[in-house]
Amino acid sequence: MDKDQVRARISALPIHATLRPTPSEQVIDVLMKVSTQENLPPNTTLFTMGDASIDDGIVLLEGEVSVVKDGVPEIIAAAPELLGEMGRINPTGRRTATVTAVTELTLLRFKWTEFMREAGLLLSEAELEKIGSALQEYAWQHFTQ
Repeated sequence: MDKDQVRARISALPIHATLRPTPSEQVIDVLMKVSTQENLPPNTTLFTMGDASIDDGIVLLEGEVSVVKDGVPEIIAAAPELLGEMGRINPTGRRTATVTAVTELTLLRFKWTEFMREAGLLLSEAELEKIGSALQEYAWQHFTQ
């Protein structure tokens, strides 16, 4: 995908709508700066439930993933989607679901710590709080699915 296509997919994320009018464009700029684009085949595991590696975040640009949590029917999530945000609010510091590619995927992979560091350089305290609140709301929506 070229940069304009990637920007359009990030802009289509449901969480992005809560950040408009600001700091939505800055969030896109930060994600573009701190992430790497990858293409992955079906059956690739992105996250494993119970894992302690919670610094990884993913923006699913194209494709579908399976999300499996304890006691909940499997969920199929389609792009665009933000994945890995639960680790930002989960008090156990562990992954809450196993996420596996159902189809070929195009995604952006980034580190949350790097994202927050870069965002801190560009955004005001109020804008950072808005991002934090939006992430928490988005994560709880995923948690209750």
